[in-house]
Amino acid sequence: MASLTNGSRAAVVLAGCAYLLPLLIGRTSDAAYPVGLAGRWIVRTNENAAYPSAARILQGPEGWTIQLSSHCNSPDCEWPETLPLQLASTRTRARGVAVWQQGERATHVTVEFADGRLRLDVFNITPSRSQWSHYDLILRPFEQHLKSLFETAFGETIPAPAVYEEPIVGRCLPERTTTSTAYLKVSDIESDVFVLRLTEDGRILRTSKRRVLTPSGRIRVLTFLIRYEETFSTDAEQLWQTAQVSINRDHELFAKTMGFSTPFVTFVNSTVVLDRMAVDPTRLDDLKRAAASMGIVVADYQIYIAIDMDPRQSRGGRATYPTRSIYVGNYGAWNKPLTAAQWMLVARTAYHHEVVHLWGWDHDWTAVCQSGRPFEPFITDPMLLGWRDSDGDGIVEILDPTPYGRSQK
Repeated sequence: MASLTNGSRAAVVLAGCAYLLPLLIGRTSDAAYPVGLAGRWIVRTNENAAYPSAARILQGPEGWTIQLSSHCNSPDCEWPETLPLQLASTRTRARGVAVWQQGERATHVTVEFADGRLRLDVFNITPSRSQWSHYDLILRPFEQHLKSLFETAFGETIPAPAVYEEPIVGRCLPERTTTSTAYLKVSDIESDVFVLRLTEDGRILRTSKRRVLTPSGRIRVLTFLIRYEETFSTDAEQLWQTAQVSINRDHELFAKTMGFSTPFVTFVNSTVVLDRMAVDPTRLDDLKRAAASMGIVVADYQIYIAIDMDPRQSRGGRATYPTRSIYVGNYGAWNKPLTAAQWMLVARTAYHHEVVHLWGWDHDWTAVCQSGRPFEPFITDPMLLGWRDSDGDGIVEILDPTPYGRSQK
């Protein structure tokens, strides 16, 4: 912290006047704001945790704002969620200022954008103590930062991966997090999924690369429906198949909202009913042998689902790769024949939750800690599964021969 002498105080005032002169002359029209200014920015290097390490510049109905964040955990270096940003600009350059008043201390954040780069100058001034501090930071676009992280973490060039940014309201961690994914196909049915979990200022929380079932195309599913006298009505198989049809309908409706006449995923379902006394529903080999004895070619299927509504024990669900098998237990602790609505819940658990694990999904991708299901009927943002266009070429990524902005090899 520097002492603010008369000379340095005058220098700060003069510098501020020179910087803000364009604002005093008048703002340009909204049409003149340079392309690339709005968005998320990451500081290139930052040795002081109290300094801003990331910024979001946004244009809304009330004008421009800036959101600053740092990776400092102390309340002394927390930044407000949003500050109004006064801007003056041409079509290629912009300069602006935001002021944060904290009692007698004033923080002036000046912004300069040119040639695709953002520079921040931050002045902290406390007049009564004759103290001031200053630091300047160079930032790069988040997209550029993310591309660099994929290259460093995985050795893959992914110019435009899928991105989900956790909302301010309802987030699970003290600070916002980001999930970024990319599916690269390795066969007709399998892909490698690359995942980055990041902090608000672009630091890596977790990386993963896994071989998974590709979330696209016609997927053949064999269901082992385990029969119990207490939970299995005479029409249970029909109710289960009706619920399966509803799952496919969810995918059809979503594809139509994206302008596609056919869904990205279709489950081609077959069901075999097995008595509990004849098989162990937790052993896939046991279930496959029973199905094979009935003339079913089990190797023709990509996913195997055991539905075990055991009235005597409550169990959850699990998905296992590379066997591509799913087990759904009686998580509802039902001890009477399941109704149509309850079979629908079981089907949603199997297809909209456990199957998505076989596609590489983890619970922290789009964690929501408040009530509500923002991606209904799905468990996660369809963008992260490749079901939206993230590189702007008009093709959803899971169907794109050059996904995520990659070039054809």
